[in-house]
Amino acid sequence: MTIKMIYRNGKNYSIDFIEISDDEAEQWVTYDFEKRLSEAPDEEKSQICKRTPQEIADEFNRQEERFNKDEMRKHAKTVRTVKDKDGNSINLLDLTPDKDTLSPLEMFLNNEKSKQLQDAKELLYSHLTSTQIRRFEMKLSGMSLREIADAEGVNFKSVNDSIEQVKVKINKIFSKNTPQNPR
Repeated sequence: MTIKMIYRNGKNYSIDFIEISDDEAEQWVTYDFEKRLSEAPDEEKSQICKRTPQEIADEFNRQEERFNKDEMRKHAKTVRTVKDKDGNSINLLDLTPDKDTLSPLEMFLNNEKSKQLQDAKELLYSHLTSTQIRRFEMKLSGMSLREIADAEGVNFKSVNDSIEQVKVKINKIFSKNTPQNPR
């Protein structure tokens, strides 16, 4: 399995692709899951799920970016102001990104995930009926099956069957389109 890692090297970043075995990947996933589970508040433990090795690496990559922003802020606090080419004083804190400001790397990763999600949604929806799509969208928006049935004026079983069919199609489509590791 290939994982994309981003490392800070002074002021520059380098992207490396590392190979890890399936055993290493499973150990990484298990360790990450157990660590996040042990650190989560009790009311959030049921929402913790295993992440892929690339998702774990992506979090590391985002932490590298945040660390660099923190270093910039520390430096900006000691220097305070600089002069621009016209001789005007500029407060360095105004030029330093906030912790919440996305870096170019974070924007790129979010955009890539967004594209992948959109492609996956289009692939899924190409296999669903218009009724299944409508009910699935309502379910994703947080409506219960009972609320969907009431809104459409149909019985609960009809909505439940539609959502179950969507789940079957999701498993069928994405298990078929997920690359398998050759052994």
